[in-house]
Amino acid sequence: MFASDSAPRSRPKNRKHQIVCAARGRIVAAGYRNVSMTQVAGDVGITAGALYRHFPSKSMLLVAVIESSFDSVDPMFEGSDSLTTALTKVCSYVAHRRDVGVLWWRELHHAPAELHGELRTRLRRMASGLAEALLKERSDLLASEAEQLAWGIHAVLVSASWHSTSIGATELAALLHSASQALAAAEIPSARSLRRESRFELTSKREKVLAQAIGIFGSDGFDIAMSGAASKVTGANLYSYFPTKDDLARAVTERVMHTLWTLLHSVLDNAHSPAQAVCTLVDGYVCLALDRKILTTLLLDGPLSMSARDQQQQTEFFAEWSALLTAANPEMTVRCAQRALQTTLGFVHTAVLVDRVGLCTISREVLVALTLAVLANA
Repeated sequence: MFASDSAPRSRPKNRKHQIVCAARGRIVAAGYRNVSMTQVAGDVGITAGALYRHFPSKSMLLVAVIESSFDSVDPMFEGSDSLTTALTKVCSYVAHRRDVGVLWWRELHHAPAELHGELRTRLRRMASGLAEALLKERSDLLASEAEQLAWGIHAVLVSASWHSTSIGATELAALLHSASQALAAAEIPSARSLRRESRFELTSKREKVLAQAIGIFGSDGFDIAMSGAASKVTGANLYSYFPTKDDLARAVTERVMHTLWTLLHSVLDNAHSPAQAVCTLVDGYVCLALDRKILTTLLLDGPLSMSARDQQQQTEFFAEWSALLTAANPEMTVRCAQRALQTTLGFVHTAVLVDRVGLCTISREVLVALTLAVLANA
């Protein structure tokens, strides 16, 4: 006998887990802003009302997604494992679950403000575990140096989120492990440069709005009204410069790409060898990444925030960088160069965000040295 269609259906015991998994997939693929509770409910096969009984708001669902990713990684940095053993475990995990960087660094700021401190505490706890393991193996390190290396290793681990080239989990895990071990053995150079805020203001209203838009993007996306208010440009004047959010986004991404191409041309015009060009390009790129007025971290969002034209320019720029890598290392294949570059860029952008949100101050000299170590070992 077949059961009647009207018979009551039992609720799966793992319904919350199903919801979190469905939300995680959608948020990673489309971005938090572009995901609705109705979509997630449909993926699980329930109504939106039923979903809200489990999670009262979309932001609380995001918190559950982020916390679930932390819950999977935290135990790998606990206990008496050596640094190598712990790195082997976590590299394998992130190679199979490449979305942790997206959740921790692209989406975390969408969580309720009152929970930001708690979630950042979990990031700090993870870095502290790495720093402690480093200090056990390297007596030459100061605590502050171990902390910088720990955050560098963290940035390498989450760089898996920004890989677009086809690479298997086993190969990716080995790549991440090699780069992480290189950082664990790296020397920390003395910091000489101090970053200061500009003492002078722009006079161009359009440039003021654009500068504020770049600063606001990291936490609120492209918002014309917020950018205008921050730059004290409102009303008709504001929308005469940027009629729509898309116009503002286009102006920002064009500024990023023009700056990168100018840097590349300068490097090529003055370098005496491919190896020197690579080193100079790394130094210049790190400087731009640390400059909040340029916002190379915009490149992390890729398809979510850039037009097809901008993405094409980005691809062409990094193809030039890959060509320099293969010229400097004739034994390196184009695929290996692309793979190493993606890992390195993911590392740089994450390390900059670590610095920007106040988790750890990383000087230009240190970031350049660590970036070169990652590039040479990825």
